[in-house]
Amino acid sequence: MSDYGTAINALSRATRRERDILDFIAFYIMDTGKSPGLTIIARGTPIKHRNQVQRSVNNLIRLGLLRRTKQGLELI
Repeated sequence: MSDYGTAINALSRATRRERDILDFIAFYIMDTGKSPGLTIIARGTPIKHRNQVQRSVNNLIRLGLLRRTKQGLELI
């Protein structure tokens, strides 16, 4: 399967909440040039609890849609 097909498959397995977080991270990086922290993600999405954001981010990493780096979160 191509990288595109793999990404589409992973994205289809993400929940709506996780897709909302992924969209927020993408827009935040495009706007500011840096990765948002968990608190910023919680403030910028309907999810208000940092621990829920953490679980969703961890699942996005597991699905292969995000990667954690020294600079923060990175879209794959």
